[in-house]
Amino acid sequence: FLLPNDGEYLCNKVVFSRGDYSYYSETNIPRFYRKLGVDFGSKIDDNYNKFAELGFSVTQFSSGNCCGPSLRVVLPWSNKYQAKLVLELEYDDFDDDGLRELSISVEH
Repeated sequence: FLLPNDGEYLCNKVVFSRGDYSYYSETNIPRFYRKLGVDFGSKIDDNYNKFAELGFSVTQFSSGNCCGPSLRVVLPWSNKYQAKLVLELEYDDFDDDGLRELSISVEH
């Protein structure tokens, strides 16, 4: 979904959101990320530690006016296109209730 097409990207960001608090499915998150421990029940500290142990660049942000705490993880993705894969993980602010939204995008 991130292959160049005449200098443009077909899609440069995908968002997986818990959305409705009464129902959500872990299968919405791609298996690769679930294997890393990224799911809607995951806690911010667990994900921070996992990505830091893997040697990725991880930045943690505090809660803002409109959102809960979040992580920004940058992974090397393509040397050919000099691109990086960026994961933005936003968590619920209430009682550390787990992951609320996962955004996956490409940065040049």
